[in-house]
Amino acid sequence: MDDKIIFLGYSGHAYSVIDAAIENNTQILGYCDLNENTNNPFGIKYLGCEKELVAEQKELFFPSVGDNLIREKIIAFIESKLWNQTTIIHPSSIISSRAIIDKSVFISSGVIINAIAQIKKGSIINTGAIIEHECEIGAYCHIAPGATIAGGVKIGSRSFIGANATIIPGITIGSNVTIGAGTIVIKDIPDGVTCVGNPARIIKQ
Repeated sequence: MDDKIIFLGYSGHAYSVIDAAIENNTQILGYCDLNENTNNPFGIKYLGCEKELVAEQKELFFPSVGDNLIREKIIAFIESKLWNQTTIIHPSSIISSRAIIDKSVFISSGVIINAIAQIKKGSIINTGAIIEHECEIGAYCHIAPGATIAGGVKIGSRSFIGANATIIPGITIGSNVTIGAGTIVIKDIPDGVTCVGNPARIIKQ
């Protein structure tokens, strides 16, 4: 590929994102962060703090940070600079040609996204997650490894769905919601709550 990417953030979650970019034969120009990471498993060049970076308007930028709120701020910064955004999809994922994937989305290895699903700006669909037909995943969400989102589910912005959680068909989950690992969601969930258990119960508002 001719794409040349600069990553904003380089630790933890970024390693999965960068690995997917390498699998796609994408050229990595370097990374920006507040400080240089002493652990550099990919041998990527440190370009300094993103606020000091002078881009040539040819590069693509990707927010490689797992935290939803921080990732939203990074994307807002990218947009304020009019820098080019991209989406990174691991080649092992299976995505319907009729799914709609927005910008700055990361889709990890082994993911399945079926027909007419929508993944909005800045969201993460992590390893082995399943997004069924006609789902809508709001902006800046994080769907953790192994989560199953059944058909017709709607999830609001900045929500986190924990590892191996299951959401049954037709459920609506609000914005800024946390669904704990392994939770089974069988009824609608309002904004701004944390849920755990089988079936899901609200433990924090």
